Amino acid sequence: MKAGSAVVRAFVSGLVAGGAAGLLSSVLFTPAIAAAYPFSMLVYGLGGGVTAAVAVAALARLTAPQNALRLVSIAWIAFFLFFVLVYWGNKSLLPATPFRSGKSLALDFGALVISVVCGVALTSFLTRMARRPAVLAGITLLLIALPLAALIALIRGGLSSFDPADPSRPSVLLVSIDTMRADHVGCYGYGRETSPFIDSLAAVGIRFDQAICPVPQSSPSHASMLTGQAPYTHGVRENGYHLDDRVTTVAEYFEAAGYLTGGFVTNLLLGKQFGFSQGFQTYVESGQVEKLSRPRLSMLWQTLALKEIIDRIRYEFAGGVDQTLLVTHRWLDKVGDRPFFLFFHLLDPHAPYAPPEPYRSMFPVEPGRVAEGDWTDAGKDPLRLASNISLYDGEIAAADAKLKELFDHLRRIDRVNNLIVVVTSDHGENLGDHEPYFRHEDVYDSVLRVPLIVLYPGMVARGTVIGEIAQNHDIVPTVLSLAGLEGETFDGEDWTPLMEGEREEDSLRLALCRHGRRYALRGRDWKMTHNLKTGERKLFDLRQDPGERIDRSSDDPDRLARMDEQLLALIAEVEPEDLTGDEGRELMNEMDSETRERLRALGYLD
Repeated sequence: MKAGSAVVRAFVSGLVAGGAAGLLSSVLFTPAIAAAYPFSMLVYGLGGGVTAAVAVAALARLTAPQNALRLVSIAWIAFFLFFVLVYWGNKSLLPATPFRSGKSLALDFGALVISVVCGVALTSFLTRMARRPAVLAGITLLLIALPLAALIALIRGGLSSFDPADPSRPSVLLVSIDTMRADHVGCYGYGRETSPFIDSLAAVGIRFDQAICPVPQSSPSHASMLTGQAPYTHGVRENGYHLDDRVTTVAEYFEAAGYLTGGFVTNLLLGKQFGFSQGFQTYVESGQVEKLSRPRLSMLWQTLALKEIIDRIRYEFAGGVDQTLLVTHRWLDKVGDRPFFLFFHLLDPHAPYAPPEPYRSMFPVEPGRVAEGDWTDAGKDPLRLASNISLYDGEIAAADAKLKELFDHLRRIDRVNNLIVVVTSDHGENLGDHEPYFRHEDVYDSVLRVPLIVLYPGMVARGTVIGEIAQNHDIVPTVLSLAGLEGETFDGEDWTPLMEGEREEDSLRLALCRHGRRYALRGRDWKMTHNLKTGERKLFDLRQDPGERIDRSSDDPDRLARMDEQLLALIAEVEPEDLTGDEGRELMNEMDSETRERLRALGYLD
């Protein structure tokens, strides 16, 4: 074979292999951008062809052309294997070890030896399989160009868009513990020791005493938590609604800034099919085994590793939250020292209440467990009611312990020093306070008031309690501000100035909450509720009656009328479909005449 012929064949092989790699990378990583397909094929094709041709031309001066092709093949394979082994080893075997440490250098040297040996062995095997050097070059370049193109595409997509060690880039952990009402958490004054770890976070962080969810349902409340928008903006009004792709999530903001983003959830309503995975490079729902690191080729090789096999066996024997915790740990191990945004969700203490031991027996009451379909009747039997409240508290204690496990892992990999932490819930639960028992319906504080605790690097005031009203959609603008990032216009408020003591608390903020046709206007001291369907209105003095047992409507009719007018004005502004349109017209047929006349007088009805 002549040298010129070997160079031409190498260029053609590299052009074909590179073009195929470019097409595959576009299909995998930019499937919606049609213009990227020919561009990627051209760039990768020319790159592969020129690289192969130059290498063979240079080597042909020293050895026979067919030997030059073989040497180029060995070099390609060895380079690729070395890259993968070094990356995987430092991120998986030595996740908390500096890259320039003795252990890391020893791993790199071992990876180099393995890569060269494998390159020689694979090239010899392919030589026997393909006698013609051009076929050999095409096969080997194809094997190398495809995964290498995928890695290049990941880097091009922003995987290393900034220095991950930059201290101005804190990582973020957002924790949502489902159905956890604030007044059953220790730092909010509960008598039982349900939450020792959460209490320890509150002791060194900032606790919002009056945090309120906008809708006491998982889908709309979490949508607000992840977008910074109220339900009337993001459109998720009830459970089962799909979060529109046009709404920007907090994960998308962090992904655009170069963060690694991971979501690990245990509630079906937060699944990918409902749109909650937007912006998450890794999103794992309970009961699923997925690739746990964005560098996808790295994960392919990890499946061959003993550690990965052992972890998968552990996953299969684990259950529920333990599975979610295990895959979260694995993802964190692969993050290394890069900044991340992690959304970690625990389903419990959601009904049915079945905490594992020792939490099931932590708050003993005589046996009286009630089946999920019989919750309402439990309120008729004080013993059964107390038993289920104890089980609910036991589930909070179990969730608190799992959260501690997550933090212990973060400490082991040295990722707690530059970390923004938010711990909250999507809604509370009726526990004999109001009907229906053991359900999160209506607009009482038992289902609206949730814990909200924030910690961040450089905090000045630790253990601070903020009495101003906060809502779930305040979390995104606050977290972005703490991380030094910007977003679009939010319904939520950035609490950073208040947390840093730059302004006095403003007790005039009002929160609009809803469940079905029942609305609440919530201030710090007073709360007014209005059932648009029945016309029933109530007024509560939260300072004297935090359990909302005494209706003060007849005692203070002026305050009731004033707050009701404010509430109706807000509904007309932000949720006009409840007063107009098809849903509104259906409601008008059922609404009491007094409410209809008041709405007409206020200009909301024709």
